[in-house]
Amino acid sequence: MLGYTSTAAWTVRFGEHFSGVHEMSTDYLEEMNPDHPMARRGKIYVHRRVFYDNNGPGPYRCPGAVPG
Repeated sequence: MLGYTSTAAWTVRFGEHFSGVHEMSTDYLEEMNPDHPMARRGKIYVHRRVFYDNNGPGPYRCPGAVPG
């Protein structure tokens, strides 16, 4: 369970919403971001948004994948 305050202008505490970010019961952080291309019903997991924002829409070559 998280219980911290970030200096980045958002706070996350279990079961409470602050600035559209909250912790799910699965320990994932979810945020309201209806304009993001990966959002479903206006919500997106933070780790998915960060990956997409840093790497783009793909496709991705998985390391160690067998060429087919």
